[in-house]
Amino acid sequence: MIKRFVFMLIAVILVLSTACTNHAGQPNSTGNPAEANNPDKGKAPDPVTVKLMTYKSMFTEEDFAKYVQNPVKAKYPHITVELMPINGNITDMVASGSLPDLYYLWFASIKPLSELNAVADLEPLIQKNKFDTNVIEAETLKSMKVMSGLDKIHVLPIYYNGNALMYNKDIFERFGEKPPVDGMTWEKVRDLGIKISKADGNGEYFGFWPDRVFRLSMQVNTPFVNSAGKANVITDAWREHFELWKSIYEPQKLAYGWQDFSKGKIAMCACSISTIRDALKNPNLNFDLVTYPEHKTLPGVSTRPDGIFTGISSVSEKKDAAFLVMQTLLSDEVQTAFTRNGNMSAVNKPSIRDQFMADIPAMKGKNVKAITNRKFAVATYVPSNNDTNAETIAGDVFAQMMKEGQDTNTALRIANEKVQALLDTIK
Repeated sequence: MIKRFVFMLIAVILVLSTACTNHAGQPNSTGNPAEANNPDKGKAPDPVTVKLMTYKSMFTEEDFAKYVQNPVKAKYPHITVELMPINGNITDMVASGSLPDLYYLWFASIKPLSELNAVADLEPLIQKNKFDTNVIEAETLKSMKVMSGLDKIHVLPIYYNGNALMYNKDIFERFGEKPPVDGMTWEKVRDLGIKISKADGNGEYFGFWPDRVFRLSMQVNTPFVNSAGKANVITDAWREHFELWKSIYEPQKLAYGWQDFSKGKIAMCACSISTIRDALKNPNLNFDLVTYPEHKTLPGVSTRPDGIFTGISSVSEKKDAAFLVMQTLLSDEVQTAFTRNGNMSAVNKPSIRDQFMADIPAMKGKNVKAITNRKFAVATYVPSNNDTNAETIAGDVFAQMMKEGQDTNTALRIANEKVQALLDTIK
């Protein structure tokens, strides 16, 4: 019995001494196989060039280096980002095989690209790189899924073209009227516009330019085309839009465009950041901002998100590197640079958004939070690829209605027929 115990004890000691030897020395065959079989561990990544497709007018050479190339190179020295300018129609380029690794385009391109299966599912890369999608508003992520017609995340926003109501302070002071305030509905802005539409020795001043009639559809989600692919303009919602716009335009007998705000002839202008940039070209224009007019059923809500998105080509062989570029564009450093220069950050961090337009001296002291503090409307329908043309049709028919004195029902019927004719030519 004692001998048997001694033999067992010796065997245990031998096993333990072997294990200790292996732990102190080189790993044995039961170690980490990934490390043992990875001779490239610690080796610098191979150089890779990521082609980014965007509009010719999107970047100057200096801005492309500032916002894209240099930040990426600083984080990932092996990645070079090369600009691939769009020549002609985006979908034609993609269909012909002229594919980039990365897209950098306006939101309107999301649906056409998704229909061509030209954008990759980002969710595996999001998980792999532990990217926190919570930094982006849930409303935007929902809208982008709806816009793509896909259930998963295929694109991410980079920055927004936000909206506000811009007003000319001098016109209100000249006529002794109180200026607009945050949180006004379209009807309240309309009534104020009618009140401030006046003339004096310097000419005639118009009260309110609301933009074209389709803008309201972007706030309350009114489609031009139904789910069956048919024109969908003869509806109660579109009737409300046309009637509201008519009640804005008719009393003022408006015959002008948004450019007249920059000339000092319009008291209030429903605008985007792009319009604000245009207004800044007139150094004598004394203006400020309040929140974009609200639909009476949607307090605190602006419009559906619009702006620049990025996504990876479904056939790119450089998806990992392309996603690192995306992450860099959404980094605090790059988002802060975008924001300070007047592009509303896609990252919902007060520390970044509070710096909105900080590098634009002419915007100092203006109520820029009127743009950044609004909620976006959530898209509720998949847009038609013909929405841009339908928007033009709706605007033209509305202008014709005002000029010829047509009733709203007649105008809606004409608009519906024109949109359907557009759809029929594409079939």
